[in-house]
Amino acid sequence: MIIGIDAHKLSESVCVTDMDGKIVEEYRMDNTEKEWNVFMGKYPKDSDIVVESSTTGKYVARLLRDNGFRIHPANPKALKIIFRSTKKTDKNDARNLAKLFRMGELPESYLPSREIDSIRTMIRYRRSPGEEVTAIKNRVHALLARNGLSVDASDIFGKRALKKMLDLSASLNETDGFILTDLISRFRAISDNIDSVQDRLASMGKDNEYVNILMSIPGIDYYTALGIYSEIGDISRFPDADHLASYTGLVPKVDQSGSVAIYGHVTKAGPSVLRFFIVNSVHSLIRLSPA
Repeated sequence: MIIGIDAHKLSESVCVTDMDGKIVEEYRMDNTEKEWNVFMGKYPKDSDIVVESSTTGKYVARLLRDNGFRIHPANPKALKIIFRSTKKTDKNDARNLAKLFRMGELPESYLPSREIDSIRTMIRYRRSPGEEVTAIKNRVHALLARNGLSVDASDIFGKRALKKMLDLSASLNETDGFILTDLISRFRAISDNIDSVQDRLASMGKDNEYVNILMSIPGIDYYTALGIYSEIGDISRFPDADHLASYTGLVPKVDQSGSVAIYGHVTKAGPSVLRFFIVNSVHSLIRLSPA
């Protein structure tokens, strides 16, 4: 039995077919716990369930996977190319998902394990306050430069230097003094938040073999190793190094015709978070390398 599900925030379109492609039933269901319990009690666990990896689709895939069903997430970018049609409806999308799987043409995407998904979620959450801290630091530097001020410290965002800046705020005009004080207050609050997230991350990848291997590479610290591991996931899903390199999006675009091949910028096809960690680790390696 093959079940195609076109998942949405409030409801799902379901198409159930046999292995020969004959439609057994089609219906719409609400996206509620009660409806999903009915669904899971209705079909055998060895059914092949196909769902697009949209935001809601990922929720559906995890829910059914965790309850023992065979899940086949479909790559939404590839589906946009395949599903070009003047008659696009939720019912047709559910039908097409089931049909593509039956024909062996479904562009499947990776569904990480619960452990990897949990680490990935925490890593991506950690990046958000990190970006906020960078923005605050840039604004503080700009404010000091605008007022011709400097702080004599190797790290102007260390505890002592922050206190010096607070003292300096009294010499500024009322507006800039208020802004500097507020920026420092926000920096401290976000830094405390980052510390608590870091503590959580420290326990999540403890004794992980792949994280330890990555940390043996110069330029890769624990946080970076955990980020790379969570974004790659099960490395055995890549048949060779070329496929892994392509997944990172750090390989050049190529336009080949006959004996002529033109190479362009990197494809940026994979997850941007993975590229962020890899590029940053290379920059760290360059800084650590002898001149």
